[in-house]
Amino acid sequence: VLKHELRAIIPIDPGKDNKISRVNACTGMLEAGNVYLPKYAAFTDGFINECAEFPNGAHDDAVDSCTQFLNKYKFYKADVAADDGRSEFDKQLAAYKKQKLGGGRGFKKGRIW
Repeated sequence: VLKHELRAIIPIDPGKDNKISRVNACTGMLEAGNVYLPKYAAFTDGFINECAEFPNGAHDDAVDSCTQFLNKYKFYKADVAADDGRSEFDKQLAAYKKQKLGGGRGFKKGRIW
């Protein structure tokens, strides 16, 4: 099981929602421009094609995992840290961006958020 090889994997139980319901639940975040997709990343074109073909395409794993993350993030972000008003996820994401864009300490050991 991949969970035993990568410590940062946290299983998500999507409950009774189907893939289309999960996509619909996060379209507001996408339409508002609150989701960043790197323009020149190797996966971007394939991901966009998969999204465009959803739900009738041959593959939908990337769409499904992305929407599960976005829906979990919506609720996680509501858990705001008291010290500076940012959630722990936002702090870790900022640290990751700082590290990738030059300098910074990056993620703490263990989980991403």
